Amino acid sequence: MAGMGKVIVANAERVGVVNPKLCVAVAEAESSLGISPRARQYKDPYGMTGANIVFPSFEAATIFWFDNMKKHTSWAPWQTGYDIQHEPPYCATTIEEYAKNVTIIVNRI
Repeated sequence: MAGMGKVIVANAERVGVVNPKLCVAVAEAESSLGISPRARQYKDPYGMTGANIVFPSFEAATIFWFDNMKKHTSWAPWQTGYDIQHEPPYCATTIEEYAKNVTIIVNRI
């Protein structure tokens, strides 16, 4: 994901409702920022390949991720911190563990 900062910020501004820190935090939690073999294979650092989506680039996956987040406003609490009353967009372990992990990453950024 090196060099993706401008793409992330531009898309955060474009959709207007998604914290760009959350985008980076999800990519870190899901794929170590695009380093995992699955992320490289599917060009998907966000863990969206459960539906076997193959993106042409990390940029295309980032645009899709932001558009998907904008569609699901119930995920908005996850932009700023842990809120167990709402489900996060992705859940690799338990909702609680995932939310705490992503929140720690967001706060670190």
